[in-house]
Amino acid sequence: MDAPLPFTYLPPDPPARPILAASPHSGAHYPDELTAASRLQGAALRASEDCFVDEIAAPLPSGGVGLLLARVARAYLDVNRDPRELDPMLFAEPLPADALSDTVNIRSGLGVVARVVASGQALYHRPPTLADARRRIAAVHAPYHQALSEAIDQTCRRFGQCLLLDLHSMPSGAAPVDVVLGDCHGESCLPAVIEAADAFLTDQGFRVGRNHPYAGGYTTRLYGRPPSGVQALQIELSRRLYMDEARLERRPGIERLKTCLLQMVARLEAHLR
Repeated sequence: MDAPLPFTYLPPDPPARPILAASPHSGAHYPDELTAASRLQGAALRASEDCFVDEIAAPLPSGGVGLLLARVARAYLDVNRDPRELDPMLFAEPLPADALSDTVNIRSGLGVVARVVASGQALYHRPPTLADARRRIAAVHAPYHQALSEAIDQTCRRFGQCLLLDLHSMPSGAAPVDVVLGDCHGESCLPAVIEAADAFLTDQGFRVGRNHPYAGGYTTRLYGRPPSGVQALQIELSRRLYMDEARLERRPGIERLKTCLLQMVARLEAHLR
């Protein structure tokens, strides 16, 4: 890979809260092998990217929250997918016996190695092989989740529990609200946590939805196990709040979201206590 690391972990300074945050889709590094094989370029290639979510989350470490940022583009390898989600329409070879080849993500063309970008446009003129997929999973997916697991374990050792906030952005037309909170329909975090997040965001003037159309992805489902002391909440921010979606440019609203996210973790910590 022509990137130094598939992720950046910013530790909390000081480690004051039993909360972690992650941004799996804001990576903006597009490896040469992807750009050479892609039918798309520029903004079309970046359609799956959660632009600037890493910047929105950037103040969190100074507020006592560890932050894990994916650096490699989702179009290359999606760390918020099960590594077994392999698309039979993308690969010429037979899939492994344990492949998850008929999921909602696969039917959308958005497996761990995507066939399309989020706009629905076909990604490749020269598709990757299964060997390419395995190499990408080993180089990007595995180390990202190892780092996330270690950060969760460290938080649990320090505080006895951990709340993971999985941060995303959504196209403005995806939902008639500003923020969608996903708890896998009550499975990945306790009701008090999503209630507190909803109440805080509503108090700030945002329109908030829950679990539709985003109930929680692979990360939320994998780590969100309240009986074990680990909760997970997926947060989807409408891009109209902070960016020009056509030009992929920041708007002033990005500063408000930075402040609101930092304030929200304090509200959530009170409910964790």
